Amino acid sequence: MKKNKIEKLKEQLSPWEYYQHRLPNLKADEIKDADIFYLKNFGIYTTKQNPKNFMLRLRFDQKEMSLDTAELILDNINENTKILLTARGQLELHGFTFEEVLSLHYLFKKHGLTSCQTLTDNARAIVTDPLYDIAEDSIVHVTPLIEKMQKLFLEKKEWCGMLPRKFNTAIAANKTLITPFWGNDCYFALAKKDDTYGFHLYVGGKNTHFAQECDIFVFYEDVVALYEAVLQTYLVHGLRASRTKARLYHLIEEVGLEKFKELLQTYYPKKWQSGGKTVVHFHEPSKQWFKLKDGGWAYRYFTKFGEMTKAEFALIIDFAQKHNATVRLGIDQNLYIINLTEPNIEIDSQPHTILACAGSKYCIYSLFDTKEGAATLPIARLNRHNITVGYSGCLKGCGRHIVADIGFVGIRLNQYGKVERGVRLYMGALHSKGTFPARLIFWAVPLRKLNALIETILDIFEKSGYDSFEAFCENEINQYEEEKVAYFLLLRMKGEDVKISELDLPSHETFLALQKELFSS
Repeated sequence: MKKNKIEKLKEQLSPWEYYQHRLPNLKADEIKDADIFYLKNFGIYTTKQNPKNFMLRLRFDQKEMSLDTAELILDNINENTKILLTARGQLELHGFTFEEVLSLHYLFKKHGLTSCQTLTDNARAIVTDPLYDIAEDSIVHVTPLIEKMQKLFLEKKEWCGMLPRKFNTAIAANKTLITPFWGNDCYFALAKKDDTYGFHLYVGGKNTHFAQECDIFVFYEDVVALYEAVLQTYLVHGLRASRTKARLYHLIEEVGLEKFKELLQTYYPKKWQSGGKTVVHFHEPSKQWFKLKDGGWAYRYFTKFGEMTKAEFALIIDFAQKHNATVRLGIDQNLYIINLTEPNIEIDSQPHTILACAGSKYCIYSLFDTKEGAATLPIARLNRHNITVGYSGCLKGCGRHIVADIGFVGIRLNQYGKVERGVRLYMGALHSKGTFPARLIFWAVPLRKLNALIETILDIFEKSGYDSFEAFCENEINQYEEEKVAYFLLLRMKGEDVKISELDLPSHETFLALQKELFSS
């Protein structure tokens, strides 16, 4: 079997062997291309483009952060350290030398805080709803399951860095969730069969595709065994020839879902059941207060799209300490202050409905600063209608643009007279049930015209009479070809009072001419 260059590296030296024998004595000036791969397995990240700048990604499988852990982090970073809360509820610390980041890795590990297997070819941190086990409609506790799932692979030689590519896992047992999980490689979604709650297994999701339901109803006590079977299937049968086609999605695409289930059955000792119904609803994305099962409250502190200063983080931790509260990391890039006695708080944050990737300040793949771009959007108006936005800086899709009402992917374009920054624009996702990802409507919108286009879309939605943007797209937009939708939006942006149902599909030349007219000026 043909293997890519990273797989050949693993055959020569496994990441865990590297960790045991090479890493402890590694010096900054000795770091080569191969080291960059190996270091990522332990949450230590740098690039060839900026080899003196390092980041550490800390692992939180359960997203509750003890106040002692928070104090440990605060005591060992400085005022210039950049803190990022990722879209998978992980904490990234940016701006270190190699010596500093390696020292932090060992220090944190000594105190039970690991950064192992948070990047590259690993089972990444297991995500769940930030209100797991404590929400009013939490059905079963997922904490015991997550702990057992994590023990299958964490810091074990046969698993560390040995998967074909990254593997994202989600499990949720609240009826009402903060955000969808359809983009995970493996997702155990709350389900009900007859009078019994369990989970439905979804597989093969990634940032650009929704996971598929396997029609397998999983009882609570069977989750860990089935999860191990999914991991084993991917480890043994996953594709390893091309790095770009190595996710679980590509294996399922190649062999088909039914054949994948046959492979899965060889690692699972029981006969599974089918049927049942997935149970999933969503909180409003701008909601700040949540009533808990024990009568207490949780407050969602909205960050600046995941970016925090040390002072801001310290303020939140200090508040939690004074109120005997706890802090959880959200998979929506926000913090949750848990166990408040009443819905009243002295610190404040500005709600928004936007998820933005790391952006060019922190990621070499992003074409510009998506967090700054997100801040320029019509946030108040988006909030008013609870319209979610996913902002990705590149096609990797870390801003989850296909699982949002409106999605962007950063690009550079030159169609309108000069080289400039712009986005591809997506809309129409049926994300509440995971049935339909957002479609690419515009291939190239200049940033200088983006808000005018968004305001036009919001104008149309407000006059539609629908309660949600998702329902509006499902009933009024998604049945039409992408170019017809784009042409309709351009005509409305120009000021013409037309209905999409009465438009003929324009010629491609007519569409391009109108687009150039509006986007060039």
